[in-house]
Amino acid sequence: LLHFELEWLESLFLFPSWSYIPQTNRSAAGYVEILVDPVPVNLPKEVPDSILVTYPVSAEPLLTSRIPCKKGTKLTVAGELARLGPLLCIHYKTFFFLFLKCFTSAVWAPVLVQKPNQLAWHHVLQLGRRYTITGLSMSSLKKSGQRTFVTSVSSCLLPYCAEQPLDNAWQGESTQSFPLEAAEQLSDSLDLAVEEERPGLTKESKIISYV
Repeated sequence: LLHFELEWLESLFLFPSWSYIPQTNRSAAGYVEILVDPVPVNLPKEVPDSILVTYPVSAEPLLTSRIPCKKGTKLTVAGELARLGPLLCIHYKTFFFLFLKCFTSAVWAPVLVQKPNQLAWHHVLQLGRRYTITGLSMSSLKKSGQRTFVTSVSSCLLPYCAEQPLDNAWQGESTQSFPLEAAEQLSDSLDLAVEEERPGLTKESKIISYV
């Protein structure tokens, strides 16, 4: 699949043209290559346009100044995808990081995605695109103590709508931004961990096409 649209998530589709590519190792599963866009079976989901959003310039102080929040408080953050970390599996937990950037400044907000039903986001997200993520809470990384936003089971990934109102309860001015160096170091370290696990050999495969 060369591209994956955000609207395809959690929807039922018919795939009219595809190719099954098996592996030479019989114990390994093959994969399906989608040749044309799928056809939706159900009506497209309606994207709400009245969600209260917070931008990184207002959300980032919650991480750096450790402002206390009420238990169970969820935040909706909107921004431009500036960096996307790789999928990692550590201690049998799969996750990835993404970084949302403010539209008018260099302020970043890190988001940790680790819920199984949300890992498919990694195939949808595109650098430079604008997104809205709902249902975010705050947590601290064990080793570094660095705080980050974390998705919840109710979190949704939505396309950003410029008409979305600002959440007044979270407005504020940031005196210091999430450091770009910290984001790069975190993402680079994750990249190295993945590269060490990549196989160095290639295998021939047979292609079975269906049109």
